Amino acid sequence: MFAAYYRISKATGIHLHINGDGTKTLCVASLHAEKDLLSITARETGIASPEHLKALKQLTAIVALNITGKGVFIRQVGKLANVNESNLSTILPDANIRDFYVQHFQSGASSYVAMIRRIEADKIVKELKAAGYDVLSLSLGPFVIDQTLPQLNIYGENVIFAGHNIHRSENGEWLSYKFVPGSRAPFNIKVENEEVNEEFLLAYAAAFQLVVLGNTGWIKAEATHLDKRLNEQVQLNKFRVRSAIILAATLVLLLVNFLAFSSLNSANNQLAETAGRSLQNGNEIEKLNEAIKQQEQLLKALGWSIDQRKLKDVSRLARLMPAGLTLSSVSIDPPATGGGRQQNQINFIDKTILITGNSASIIPVNEWLARAKAQKWVKDAQLESYLPDNDKENGEFRISINY
Repeated sequence: MFAAYYRISKATGIHLHINGDGTKTLCVASLHAEKDLLSITARETGIASPEHLKALKQLTAIVALNITGKGVFIRQVGKLANVNESNLSTILPDANIRDFYVQHFQSGASSYVAMIRRIEADKIVKELKAAGYDVLSLSLGPFVIDQTLPQLNIYGENVIFAGHNIHRSENGEWLSYKFVPGSRAPFNIKVENEEVNEEFLLAYAAAFQLVVLGNTGWIKAEATHLDKRLNEQVQLNKFRVRSAIILAATLVLLLVNFLAFSSLNSANNQLAETAGRSLQNGNEIEKLNEAIKQQEQLLKALGWSIDQRKLKDVSRLARLMPAGLTLSSVSIDPPATGGGRQQNQINFIDKTILITGNSASIIPVNEWLARAKAQKWVKDAQLESYLPDNDKENGEFRISINY
């Protein structure tokens, strides 16, 4: 039901081409997926190095990286079920699979195996990280374009763009591929109805498969540490969505509670008004007053207050909550736990909001406290306790807010 909200909705595709002299040329494309609409929010071509990306503040920091050119080995072989250590030597003699990131793309009767040395790819990932970008996937060669070809105004068997020459069958299966420096598309290329620079296509294709995670088959190299980062990002999105749902449910329960108390108070007022008009003698009026007094005491014991701003105050606190916190309970004017309880009576702590929840670190808890204290309506905000649970890598906190 909420799967659409778990996906990565904003991402930047970076196509890095390693020239014959070892220099690099980058093209970037930032995409934003919202419901069924996919939009290109930023694009740049002809960037000289990863360091120059620091100046492009409009790009999304989450990155799908595509590498082509020198150092990327591409072999076309008969269709393989998978690429492993035993059959890699037939593709690239004397190669050790542990030294390479390997990508396996199947089309028709062929397998296209693309490889890059781990040390070279890791160096590029580190350069991008230093520029402020978080790489979540790596693809090699032009094969990632296969997923986006239906969006392009290319209808024949030959696909030519930015030096990449792909020959396909009538049903779209790849028959051969080669890189011819200087070869260009014979016409202006469009993505849907938007004309784009052909150098931009691989950056767009890399970002495209990241923002539609789960909707298409992935074409990427096997890189365990990047797969882990990708999964962490998806889990973070799930946590944010679930936290928002819990918070919304809490607010709904508070609203229902408020309406119930309002209804009880209204019924009590109607009872007092009706009885005042109908009872004539002093004894009956005295009895009626006693009944009203008991009702008022009941409302007070239930924590009723005429201050209807409590729900707004809780909503304000919720909007201040940083990421990393999970709420367990929110109590407005909670019951006292000391010796103030008398027989058949429960006392409540007036003008207090008690919040409990979980956080892997005390830092976001302290940050929330600081934000709360800055609110004019808050008289005091205190962290009553934080109990870490090392086994679960989590901790339980308890916060009191006086207003």
